[in-house]
Formats: sequence, C-alpha cells, structure tokens
Amino acid sequence: MKKLLLAFVALIAVTTLQAKDTPIKLEQLPAAAQTFLSTNLALHTPTLITKHDDTYRVRYGAGCIVEFNKKGEWIEFAWFPSVPYTFLSATINQYIKANYPNSSITRITKTKGGCSVWLNDETELTFESKDM
Repeated sequence: MKKLLLAFVALIAVTTLQAKDTPIKLEQLPAAAQTFLSTNLALHTPTLITKHDDTYRVRYGAGCIVEFNKKGEWIEFAWFPSVPYTFLSATINQYIKANYPNSSITRITKTKGGCSVWLNDETELTFESKDM
C-alpha cells in the first residue's frame, strides 16, 4: 500500500512539473506566430511569452493574450477592453458593425468549423470557416 501511495504521489509530482508553462523568448516562437505579432501588434511589447506542450501563449499588458498552435497559427486572441481584429475577414467585421454597432470584440477563438467571437456585452457569435 505504501509503495502504491508513493508511486501515485510521484506520478502527480511529475505531471504537475510537466504541466507548467515554460517562459521563452520572442525569437523562439514559430515563424508564423512572429509574423502575426509583428503585423498585428507591432506597437505593443509582450510582457510574457510561454510554451506549454504544443501551444504558445503571448501576454501583453492590459489583459491581451494571443495563443498559437505548434505551427504558429493563432487559435485564440483576447484583448480588453476591445480587440483590434484587423486580421479578421471583412465579412465578420462588417457583420458585427452592421448588427452590433455599439459593441466591440473582446475575444475570438478558432474552432474546428470556423470561429467564435465574443463581444463586450457578453454576446457570442459563431462564424463558419468560409467567413474567416
């Protein structure tokens, strides 16, 4: 019983150590992620960049977080109070401006079939990949 308990505690310790985000430098991001950041957030400086398994997270001041997959493709983008989503398609931007003129985007997450967009009034919109 003692050996089983010790093995269980060791397994939890190893899992916890592996689950931590590892700080990295901007240059260690995949090339596509670096290009995305220099194109869309060139005027901002990251405060923390981390790697966790196959994902990368870039944090900026004021609550901005950009998450990338192992290829450097963005998978989530959040910026408060509003997100400068210049990288979104004209279709999505025009739809939001026309139907939610007093709202701003606070977060967008890629999904298997497209993306989910959250507005500052807690509205969640879903778009198909053809709209992106």
